[in-house]
Amino acid sequence: MYDQDTSERILEIAEIYAMGMEVFGDIDRFNSWLQHVSAPLGGHTPFSLLDTSFGIRMLKDEIGRIDHGIFV
Repeated sequence: MYDQDTSERILEIAEIYAMGMEVFGDIDRFNSWLQHVSAPLGGHTPFSLLDTSFGIRMLKDEIGRIDHGIFV
């Protein structure tokens, strides 16, 4: 059985994927982005940040910037 923290993390990750699909237009492009090192994310891959709530917030912010055409 999942505990509350695990359930919340699953929902947060699902939200990231929904945002990514909307912004990138397809799952393959989004998955590719998740695997590439990102300077705005401190030189980490986006995928590596999915394991904490702080990392997930960073990804939401970065996907939002990409959606608005802000590339740092």
